[in-house]
Amino acid sequence: MKKNKFGFIGHYLNNEHMLKLINSRMSALNQVSQVYSDALIKEMKPYQLIEVPEIVSETGVVVGGEIIVCPFLPRHVLSWGEDFVLERVFDAIKFADELGVEFLSLGGFTSIIGNEGEVLSRRTAMNLTSGNSYTAALVISGVRHAVNTMELPMKKLVVSVIGATGDIGSACCAMLSQEVGELRLVARNNQKLSVLALDLEVNSPAKIVVYKRVSEAIKDADIIITATSALTTILNSEDIKSGAIVCDVALPHNVGIDLVRSRNDVLVFEGGLAALPPNNETKWCSDARISSDGETVFGCLAEAIILSMENRRDNFSIGRGLITVDKLEEIYALGIKHGFGLPQFRYGDVYFEEDFIRRIGKKRDRERACITKDWF
Repeated sequence: MKKNKFGFIGHYLNNEHMLKLINSRMSALNQVSQVYSDALIKEMKPYQLIEVPEIVSETGVVVGGEIIVCPFLPRHVLSWGEDFVLERVFDAIKFADELGVEFLSLGGFTSIIGNEGEVLSRRTAMNLTSGNSYTAALVISGVRHAVNTMELPMKKLVVSVIGATGDIGSACCAMLSQEVGELRLVARNNQKLSVLALDLEVNSPAKIVVYKRVSEAIKDADIIITATSALTTILNSEDIKSGAIVCDVALPHNVGIDLVRSRNDVLVFEGGLAALPPNNETKWCSDARISSDGETVFGCLAEAIILSMENRRDNFSIGRGLITVDKLEEIYALGIKHGFGLPQFRYGDVYFEEDFIRRIGKKRDRERACITKDWF
């Protein structure tokens, strides 16, 4: 019986990641300047990084897959122009089709251009997804798990979403605005931010506040979610209060690893990651370098795997502003059905045990009790 085949199109996150992926393919990049390396990358074609022989669902369904590299860095979207990068991504889609892929996820910046994949979906019969629905669902699930582990009162918490108007950010806002006390929004586009804030104010019980500066939005915030397309880190350690939960879903990351290692009083974790169904081989994850631990997969990739297991032949998460709460709940339920779940909290090579997370919650309670005593 023919196995459905999923695909994932990724790109280089930074120079270090690029050099790890290309290995001997273009070892000369190690020796030349950025100008020349950019010129070499610009001439490269999309290529197969690894073939995934099989992934087995808890239901018994077996699928295979292809991990494809679309050669560019995030900064190239600006320097080369969106039209050029769009054509490069389209070439990668055609290459995926040649490899027999039927269910394809556009990873990272490949899903941002062309109105969140909508332009590309009109040019191909491939079943496309950005994977943003499952990514956002994993973020929400991770935040809820952290809150529950720390035994915090969700209805009283202050949440800041940085990159609130993006697909993942706005989806997180829609769900959390029904659960928390105050929701703070930050984004670069003031007009979109105002529209989002008005919509949330009408449809949610939470207090909605718009901020222009990240540093102001995250002060005293209990939960911080970063989902931006920024190319650098944007959070400063001194702005984050003790006991805070920080979920970084952005690629490249918005949080520096130094912050994680220097603050043992906050929980900082990579959001939007999924654990594969039990008893599946994970060596391909390490070989493909799609996660730093070689065991988890990006939510956007997991969404394509889940859709292939479901034989779901439609464009599930494509088009700006079309990610809904219903879609988040649907894809998360399908993930559970097939055996996907939350991995252990980590940031890079730093892992967090449940006891560590509980200690942060207890330390937070002690500090709050001291403040209350001083004031009253």
